[in-house]
Amino acid sequence: AELEDVVSDDAYPDPSDPDAYKDAALNYGLMRSLKRKPWILLEQAPSAVSWREVNVPKAPGQMRLFRLQAVAHGADGVMYFQWRAGRFGTDKFHSAILGHRGIKSRTWNECSALGNELKNLSEIVGTRVDTPIAMLADWNSRWALESPEAMPAVNFNWIEHAKSWNRALARQGLQVDIVHYESDLSKFKVLLVPNAYLISEKSASNIENYVSQGGTLVVGPFSGVVNDNDHVHLGGAPGPLGNVLGVSVDEWWPMIEGAVEKIAMFGNEFEITNWSEWLECTTASILGEYATGHLKTRPAITLNNFGQGKAVYISADLNIDGLDAILRYAVNTANVNLIAPKINHGVDVTIRIDGEQQFLSVINFSDESFRLDADLIGFDLCGQKQFTNSSEVLANDAVIIKLDNPHRW
Repeated sequence: AELEDVVSDDAYPDPSDPDAYKDAALNYGLMRSLKRKPWILLEQAPSAVSWREVNVPKAPGQMRLFRLQAVAHGADGVMYFQWRAGRFGTDKFHSAILGHRGIKSRTWNECSALGNELKNLSEIVGTRVDTPIAMLADWNSRWALESPEAMPAVNFNWIEHAKSWNRALARQGLQVDIVHYESDLSKFKVLLVPNAYLISEKSASNIENYVSQGGTLVVGPFSGVVNDNDHVHLGGAPGPLGNVLGVSVDEWWPMIEGAVEKIAMFGNEFEITNWSEWLECTTASILGEYATGHLKTRPAITLNNFGQGKAVYISADLNIDGLDAILRYAVNTANVNLIAPKINHGVDVTIRIDGEQQFLSVINFSDESFRLDADLIGFDLCGQKQFTNSSEVLANDAVIIKLDNPHRW
């Protein structure tokens, strides 16, 4: 990406998937982070695609929300595939700005209306998304994890873990930048590492320094296993992350398909599937323990005080409620000031900034109105009207507010 002039993305969120906006947000977090500047949404369908088993059209207004979401997440331009629907070939049933009915097509009318609306958003061009949370990623680690060599389980997938963590985090109205282990991490209050199967000593040292200087780290299972040559770290996992996490993994304990166990944490029990570990604490304390199965009463989720910061280790594949609970704990530990006390499912919240000027976007994909309940006021660029702390974002609608009072994370 450093060699590219412009970062662009082709995004096709499934209009029938109620979580599609969360996965799109994760993708956009990568796009804006590749060059640390605005990017371009090069392709997105005006309505239905032509390559899924069932190609559900976008409901009226849904195309607008997906495009405004891209803008909210750092895009300075939104484009389409395709301009005109073909009469033959692979894309003859793929939606287009000009459908087979020409300018009578619903897609033509919605795309035209959005084009006029985008003119009102010119002030946010060149601004960047501001978030206190980063998710660490490394393509070499992902590729190594997908190696054909024998693994404890073949269903351990980095992308699926990243999606799950991001979906849980979205319940707090938080977004992630996606950065490499060796990036400058100092601006972030919380680092999320769903998995770091492959990690070098240099990368681990950078993460250690971040935590020692006051950062909050959350690391997921099967991490710190091999070095950058794909050789196992002697002494066992989590390898060079062992000091900062304060744990040692004696044995991986993958679970057969359909098996469900539980972890007890914060006075509740949360289900786990696919993965667990025989974990031993060296300097860490226990936040949660296995409540069922062969690992019952053993540590499952731990907290280690390291320097001025804290590091959490999750040794199992937690369900969405369990991830929500532990990520809320981490965000609270890091003293992150949330935009709103509660975010409804279907609501996507971001902030773009330019110096002291902030633009708050609230994209409501749900069928219910949503009120922020936050002391944030300003001018809604989409609706061209004032937005107060008593204003609501209507169902299947969006606002992009030029704030009068900036939010401090």
